[in-house]
Amino acid sequence: MKLKLYFLFLFVICHLLSFGQILDQSNSPVNASGGGFLVSPTQNVGQSFIAGLTGTLAQINVFYNYDVDYYVAGDFQLTIYEGEGYNGTILGTENFALNTSPADGEYVIPITSNIAILANSTYTIRLDGITGSGLFFGSSSNGAGTYSNGILYINNSQPYIEYDLWFKSFITAASHLNFDGIKDYIVFKIIFQKTYCIYF
Repeated sequence: MKLKLYFLFLFVICHLLSFGQILDQSNSPVNASGGGFLVSPTQNVGQSFIAGLTGTLAQINVFYNYDVDYYVAGDFQLTIYEGEGYNGTILGTENFALNTSPADGEYVIPITSNIAILANSTYTIRLDGITGSGLFFGSSSNGAGTYSNGILYINNSQPYIEYDLWFKSFITAASHLNFDGIKDYIVFKIIFQKTYCIYF
């Protein structure tokens, strides 16, 4: 009987772990040509993408392109729109600060809002400088963007098809388990009409 309980507990743990973050969309070519796009209080850059999975948006990664001439410490904002471009419904915003300039490389923006993502639907991310400025990398290959499922936007919504923003989108896959901190437990009914509870 203890062995059955052990396996049930193990099953629940594996089930919960399987609903971690999953890379959904990615435009992260290695050794791609391209350039930095200025994000500042007067300029922005965005990228649309088509979701491949259904779940909750967990984080967006972008490539920060270090250049001392364009860096100004301060606050930035990531906006997530439903649909193509900046005219869709705003699903959420995330503010982040770059108080010291990161080195060239991948920069993680965690998503704290509850933003539902549906497979085969289009979304657009947009980066704005609130008080800060910096360059974010866009990739290009032979005069065209490197991501086939979306469009790069500059200057408050102008499409720029020669590049695509370097980005990765991560989701938390949908789960029917809801652990929200209120009465979190699972009830197992096992043979012999005994009931076991596991509290979290």
